[in-house]
Amino acid sequence: MKLSELLKDEYGIDETQHNLSNKVRRGKFSAVFMLQVLEVIGCARIEV
Repeated sequence: MKLSELLKDEYGIDETQHNLSNKVRRGKFSAVFMLQVLEVIGCARIEV
């Protein structure tokens, strides 16, 4: 399943793969968006 589909199913975020790719490439996204992505890809723990 694609990230765009996971985000739409879980959070109702309607972003194309192209838009997501640009957002990540630029590094211009909110912390909330980052946490949503980490959750839908199954990341349960982050070590800093």
